[in-house]
Amino acid sequence: MKFRLHGLFGDNMVLQQGLPVTVRGWAAAGAAVSVELDSAKAHGSAEQDGRWTVTLPSFTVGGGALELRAMCGDEVITLHNVLIGEVWVCAGQSNMEATVGGAPDQDQVLAQTDWPELRLLKIPRIPNPEPPENIEAPWHACTPES
Repeated sequence: MKFRLHGLFGDNMVLQQGLPVTVRGWAAAGAAVSVELDSAKAHGSAEQDGRWTVTLPSFTVGGGALELRAMCGDEVITLHNVLIGEVWVCAGQSNMEATVGGAPDQDQVLAQTDWPELRLLKIPRIPNPEPPENIEAPWHACTPES
């Protein structure tokens, strides 16, 4: 089984401050897994079905961008530009999908949207009676391009 992360982990992500950081993934059954974020380290191993979970302590906001590294044998997954802060989940309103594009003042608004510490993760619509096992969705820093 290929070593990989489970969930919405990626470059530019934000982790909720004040809560333990739980990292999950898949690896070969019994494989040792280590995760590092800043100076925190945690270890675990993959269960018989290949699933693993490692929990790091909580962090406080600030300190700038961090790297999260997950390691299993010779394999390393490194996530860059990870921030600690507030994570807000917004859902339920169709107008939440509206973008700045097409707005009468889009040029003025876009010129003012260089906020690299503000991040957006848009979950794709996946019609399915059962929640999916994993979702592929990238995090984006707030820039005029994004």
